Amino acid sequence: MHRIKNMPRTSLLEGKRVIVTGCWYKPIEHIFHDFVDGKPTHDEIGISTSKFTGRIDMEDQYKEILIEMKMNIGTAIAATLARNGAEVIMVSHNEKKIREIKSALLEQLSKDIDIKDWVDFFHKSVDLLDEESVKNFVSKLPIDKPIYRVQSIWLWAGDYQLKNDNPYLPLEEIDVWLIQAETTTALKGTHLMMKEFLPIFKKQQESRIVIVSSMSAIRSYILWASHCSAKAAIDRYANTAMLELYKNKIRVSTVRPWTVDTGLYDNLETRKVLRNINKEYNGSWETDDDITLMPPSAVWQVVNTILTSPAHIAEVNMISKSQPPHQGS
Repeated sequence: MHRIKNMPRTSLLEGKRVIVTGCWYKPIEHIFHDFVDGKPTHDEIGISTSKFTGRIDMEDQYKEILIEMKMNIGTAIAATLARNGAEVIMVSHNEKKIREIKSALLEQLSKDIDIKDWVDFFHKSVDLLDEESVKNFVSKLPIDKPIYRVQSIWLWAGDYQLKNDNPYLPLEEIDVWLIQAETTTALKGTHLMMKEFLPIFKKQQESRIVIVSSMSAIRSYILWASHCSAKAAIDRYANTAMLELYKNKIRVSTVRPWTVDTGLYDNLETRKVLRNINKEYNGSWETDDDITLMPPSAVWQVVNTILTSPAHIAEVNMISKSQPPHQGS
């Protein structure tokens, strides 16, 4: 969390309540480095877990240990928005995971700031794909503060598992269920929240919504037809919402990052495929050491700017420093 702690702190989000979806973490299985400063590109989060230590008097004994994990984009956004004065409500369908994230962020942030003065953290277990669950969540939200929303949903933010944790598949190996799962998770989850929040947002003096999409939405990659099509769908949804809602003083913004160091690329097989894709675009990733990812906190910097800028920032494209900077396929 060193990047987050070293970022300048402001009070521009004080008095705002921000709903952040898609908070998660993954184990550290590979370390990527920034080719400029040589530092690891992941943002770490310490998760407490119980380790079995043996038996005494026929009873199992455990001790709490801290394991460093990689934050995903949603978790980094939640941490940094809270650090800048927002009341953050993290939303996830997994009660255990979201509770662990909340506890870890409070512990780590308390070493740097006065929790009582700066951080209001809440977590809610919500099934974003279930209409009644979403309705119940939104109906119980207090409206004493302006509400903003940051939506970061995608397949690997949840419990779905792929062979070797590798999402890059040739067309003949992509099952229909994968395309359905990716598209449904991103689009349905976003739309259900949008429908329930709109009556609230239309009454506010101003509302801001940030939808984290992907560069995959506007440029295709070989072996990633499922992901690119799902991200294109959510990206067009966000663009339509932006055009439809701006007259209601609802500012919808799209952020498109690619290759973020969240743990997705740690797997050896995934790294091999990633290098091959990079070569298709005349990139320079010939070895694992050449692969340069952006930290999740880089996405937060953009989201924070969108939520606090006096302008309406409509779209932001983001790539890692050594990725080919082409905008289209």
